[in-house]
Amino acid sequence: MMEQNVDRFLDNVFGNLGSQLLLVNIFIGALLLITGIFFLIKASGDKQKSKRTIGLICIVIGALTILSRVVQMLIL
Repeated sequence: MMEQNVDRFLDNVFGNLGSQLLLVNIFIGALLLITGIFFLIKASGDKQKSKRTIGLICIVIGALTILSRVVQMLIL
């Protein structure tokens, strides 16, 4: 009984935030993509391998974030 009350309470509190959090995650993924591209552009001029690596990591994480959230939006 208590567990059902807690579940209902959490659904009421966080139920409306679910779709907004998906959009925030897509925005963060886009920021990571842009940051990664920026690092790649900076690394091409400086020939610094660390900036290139950071750029690639940001691009991969950003792309995966956007892809997973879009798929999650399609499923929901």
